Amino acid sequence: MMIKSILGMLLVLLLPLGQAHAIILDNWDDVDLDGSGDYINVETGVLNGDTWFSLQWQAGADNALAALGIDTVFYNCVDCSFTNRKDDDATTLGGVKAVWLDAIGIGGTDVTASWETNFGGVTPGGGFGEFSSRKGLDSAGTDGIDNVLYFLLNGSVIFEDNGDPNSSTFAAHVRYEDDCSGWVSDGNTQEAGSGSCGMTVPEPSIMWLLGSGLLIMGFAKRKKA
Repeated sequence: MMIKSILGMLLVLLLPLGQAHAIILDNWDDVDLDGSGDYINVETGVLNGDTWFSLQWQAGADNALAALGIDTVFYNCVDCSFTNRKDDDATTLGGVKAVWLDAIGIGGTDVTASWETNFGGVTPGGGFGEFSSRKGLDSAGTDGIDNVLYFLLNGSVIFEDNGDPNSSTFAAHVRYEDDCSGWVSDGNTQEAGSGSCGMTVPEPSIMWLLGSGLLIMGFAKRKKA
C-alpha cells in the first residue's frame, strides 16, 4: 500500500513534465526588450483530466536589467466557457483552478491566493483575442522568474494558435528593475510597454564620432591657449 502511495505521488510530480511541449514567447512590445534576447518558455500538458500550462522567464545574452516577476498572463483556448475575463474561475471550463510554483502538487507551492482575475485594469490584453487573465497581487514577487509558474485549468482544453497577426496563444507581462516592463507573446504584442527600458547600447560608429568630436574640441582649446 505504501509503495502504491509513493508511486502515486511520483506520478503527480512527473506527469506534467512527461506531457509537456515547449512554446517560446519572444516577441516583445518594447524595442529594447525585443533586442535583449529574453524569452519566456511555455509548456503544456494534462494532469488527471485537467489541462495545465507553465511559464518561466529566461535571460538573453544581451540582457542588462534584472527581471522581477511575471504579473499578468493571457491564454487563448478553443471552446472555453468564459466569454470575458470576469468569467475566468475554477468552475468554468478553461478557468484557472490553481496556480503553483515549481510543481503542481507535491514539491510545489500553492500561490493561488496571490493571483486574481484581471477585470481589464491597467494592463488589458488589447489585441490578444479571447485571452483570459489572472493578475499577480504581489508586486515584489518573483513568480515565473526564479521558479516555474504553473496554471492548472478546469477540464481538458485546447490552446488556440490561429496564426492571426493580431492574436497569440500565450502572452505575459514582465516587470523589470528601473520601472521597466513589457509584454511578450508568441504572436504580435499590441499593448504598449513602459517605453524604452534603457538597454540600447550606442552603435560603435556613433561612439567613434562622439569621441572624435571631444578630441577635436580639446585640441582646439589647447591651440587657443
